[in-house]
Order: sequence, then structure tokens, then C-alpha cells
Amino acid sequence: MSSAAGWYQQPDGRQRYWDGESWTGQFAPGVLAATSALPLLRQDQVTASSGRRFGVADSFGWGGLALVVLLGALTSGSSGAVGMLGLYVLVVAVIALARGRVGWARLGSRAAGAVALGTALVLITVGAIAAPPSRPAPVTAVAPTPSPTTSTTPSPDLSAPTTVAPPVATPAPTIDPGATAVAQARSGTALAAIAALSVKGRAPKTGYSRDQFGQSWFDTDRNGCDTRNDVLHRDLASRQMKNACKVLAGTLAPDRYTGMSIRFVYGGASEVDIDHVVALSDAWQKGAARCLLARGSHLPTTR
Repeated sequence: MSSAAGWYQQPDGRQRYWDGESWTGQFAPGVLAATSALPLLRQDQVTASSGRRFGVADSFGWGGLALVVLLGALTSGSSGAVGMLGLYVLVVAVIALARGRVGWARLGSRAAGAVALGTALVLITVGAIAAPPSRPAPVTAVAPTPSPTTSTTPSPDLSAPTTVAPPVATPAPTIDPGATAVAQARSGTALAAIAALSVKGRAPKTGYSRDQFGQSWFDTDRNGCDTRNDVLHRDLASRQMKNACKVLAGTLAPDRYTGMSIRFVYGGASEVDIDHVVALSDAWQKGAARCLLARGSHLPTTR
């Protein structure tokens, strides 16, 4: 029940006007109370005890409650409505326990929040019990597949004209030009001797040593110059010679592998490499081992 309008004493000794529903901003310092004293309460407590106005918070709170209950009823019937109501009350109760009050729900203390929490748990339990049991998915019976019917093959009609399928063209065999050249080579030539060679796997590298191939730069043509200087003298242009054999500088133009012009200077960074056509290790594993052990060779000087 709301108190009558009038002046009431505040804790600081001043008089404040109560309009019957809420405190106003009017103060009368030094004026004695004109009516009976009202218990010293906070304004929000007095407003809560009287008929409070329906504000924005009330609209959101009660509107949200109605919407949640409606959704629960549409999805799961009455049990869904009760369950959703319990969940909504549970959230409001937790807020009341945390903040101490929820004005629009008339929960003015944490004790009221605890009561709301218990009510929410009861509503959730009732909704779960009242929910109808889920029905198993219907099993669709699979019709048996009929076995194929064996039909009697009719005898061919000999009087009917017979259709002959056109012949299928056979692709021409691929001809290896290399094998053809070897087969047509004249007797006694190196190309004809290839046909007598047998293709075998790589032999082991056992016993391989570069020293087995003899002197690195041997004078094979006995002209007084080793093979390295013979090759430099043959392939370089604009040569600079130390004597009749030793090449000090020259230009390799063009290089057979890169097509570039390379300047050779003896002992310099741009020195031209002269290497074997067949690597010594590869030659050893493909028959040079037997050749060298039998009669010796100067394979490293063969360029």
C-alpha cells in the first residue's frame, strides 16, 4: 500500500516531497515533517512496493517470455512451452542472483532469485517428463529383385540376308629407324658391328682406379706435345704460345655445348676444361676393366 503524499524526512535531515507514487526533486531544508514519519527506505524500494509503472524493461522482459513460450509450444506442444518457460526463468534467476534484483520480474533480492532458480529447475524437469517419446524412423521394406527369366534363343533365319561387317584397319607397325640403319649397314663397318653387341647391365666398380688408365696426358701421336695441348691448339683461335707445344691463351668460339665464346688463359679462372667423351668410371664398368687388365690402354688421352 502506497503512503500518502507529503513531506518526509531524509537521512541527511532535510525534508523531501513524496507525491504518493515516487520521490520528487523538491526539498525543504529546515522544515519539520508535516505528516507522520515514513520508514527510511531507498527510492527504488518505495517505488517497487507501490504500483510501479510499466516501462521499456518490462516490455522486453515480459515480451521475451511470451515469445519463448510461444516458440516452445509451436515446436513441441505443451511440454515444449513448459520447458522453454523453465529455461527463461532460469536465465532471469541467474541474473537476479548476480545483480541482486531484476525489477521487471519483481525479483527484489537474491533470495527471490534463488526461489526463481528452484522454480526454473522444476519447470524444466516437468517439461522433460511430459515430452512425448521419440518415434523410431520407419523402415522401408525392400522388394526382392525378381530373378531373370531364361528365354529360349530362337534359331537363326537362314533366309534373311546376312550383313557383313566392314574390315577393321590394322595399324601399321612402328619402324625403328636406328634398327633399320644397323640392318642395312655394310659388313665390316662399325655400324654393322653394333648388331653383334649384347645389351647387359652395368658391371660392378670393383678395382676401379684412375691410375689404371695410364698417364693422364700422353703423347698419342708422338709429335712431341701431350694430348691436352694438341686439343687446345686444334680448337682455340687467337692462340698465344709459349713454345711449339704449350698453349698459354686463346679463344674457344663457339663452345660446342653452350654456343658461347670462352676465353682461355692458362692457370686462370676461365680455363677451358678438356674432359673425356666417356667417363673413366663408366668405361670401367662397361668393359674397360677387362681391356686394360689384358693389354693396357691410354683411354684418358682419347678425346
